[in-house]
Amino acid sequence: MTNSTKKPKFIVRVATTEDITDCNQLDSTNQTDYVWQMRFHTDDHSAQIKFDKIRLPRTMTITYPYNPDTIGIMLNSCDYLLVASYQDEIIGFISGMLERWREACVITNLVVHEQTRHKRIGRALLRAMKRIALENTCQQLTTTVQTKNYPAIAFFKKQGFTYCGYNDQYYQNGDIGIIFSLVL
Repeated sequence: MTNSTKKPKFIVRVATTEDITDCNQLDSTNQTDYVWQMRFHTDDHSAQIKFDKIRLPRTMTITYPYNPDTIGIMLNSCDYLLVASYQDEIIGFISGMLERWREACVITNLVVHEQTRHKRIGRALLRAMKRIALENTCQQLTTTVQTKNYPAIAFFKKQGFTYCGYNDQYYQNGDIGIIFSLVL
């Protein structure tokens, strides 16, 4: 006879209004040893933009690019907000906006609490948002990530997202936003 123990499971569900405060209080800081550095070259005939993965001399702490008030506004105005919860505690969330005119779903936030990362929670949240996008006849998912948030860049690339552009003044603090998309 074997003694099998089941791992406790988290659930992904549609958020309630009461969940927004808990989402806003999640620890969204991250650590990285790498960044994507943008190089821009232009001459009379061309413009070239290149992003290089650069190793930092020491580990850097990444703070979330939005302040709590902005996050609250974003979460209250998004089309979809899903949470991952474990024993009634919010451990992650994803928010998305539909851009029906271009048949796309834009992921505006994806946060997993620091103590519960690397347990497939982000992947489960992303999979649930992908289902919603498909139900709404979206042809692609897009998201924007800070160049210094290498863990997020690596996560989205691992999930099949590809680089498709940038905005050099995307974030309130002046950080460059790198845009990734996934064809559905």
